[in-house]
Amino acid sequence: MACIIIYGEILWDCLPSGPRLGGAPLNVAANLSLLGHETYLVSAVGKDEFGDQALEALAKYGVRTDRVLRSEYPTGTVEVSLDDRGDASYSFTPDCAWHHMGDLMRGHQLPEGDALLYGSLANHIPENWNWLKSQFDTFSGLRFCDINLREPWTLELVQEIAVTASILKCNESEFEALSGTYASIEDTRLLRKAKKVMPAFPDKLCITFGKDGGLYFSEKNEIYRGTAAPIQVLDSIGAGDAFMAGLMSELVAELESLPENFLDRCCKLGAEAASRAGALPELS
Repeated sequence: MACIIIYGEILWDCLPSGPRLGGAPLNVAANLSLLGHETYLVSAVGKDEFGDQALEALAKYGVRTDRVLRSEYPTGTVEVSLDDRGDASYSFTPDCAWHHMGDLMRGHQLPEGDALLYGSLANHIPENWNWLKSQFDTFSGLRFCDINLREPWTLELVQEIAVTASILKCNESEFEALSGTYASIEDTRLLRKAKKVMPAFPDKLCITFGKDGGLYFSEKNEIYRGTAAPIQVLDSIGAGDAFMAGLMSELVAELESLPENFLDRCCKLGAEAASRAGALPELS
């Protein structure tokens, strides 16, 4: 199995039912570990009870926390509200530990690995993004980027982050914001359209379309479509992160050719996450 490095926020989702550990990078890390990969999370938590509990939970999921640093700032939290369909909206508390990752990481290096995942939320902080960019020259693995358009964000910065990736993943609305191009799961020209707007757009692109599945465009101009069986959505928190873990697991396998149904497996993981409460799978 692969060694995968994940850089980004750790936070607690404050739901009406109570706090649940989350943050997209952490969710992906836990799912990847359960899929059998050696997974490092590079992040920060506070010297508080939420920070202690986060590290304990990560250890239970088998995620390496050597590079999760402790900060004088509090562990991140986010107020989460769910609509009638189970879709989530988020309000982040300011000036948390993950906001200061870049400063804490000075003098540290990314671990060696087969792949690296980062997103746009933690990297909207200039110090975080500048530190990560400084690591690209010495990191030889694949670079995955999972766009998450959470306020505050600017199009210029998100585009800058996106084009540094080997493989970009976003949902349909994020793709539309990035590229200025309408996204339909029936449109097999989406990557070509994006490249007309942004010539540096990554050669490998995955777009998710919620219950309708997803599309993956390879550097060989191959197009894969994935779907999952219909499910009863309990909440959507973590569904995209479970899908992302599946996508990384499939693409780091370095197969000569991708199985035709590989994206179905990713969609199934996302659907399973949407059918349960909270972002993380239960441990037996």
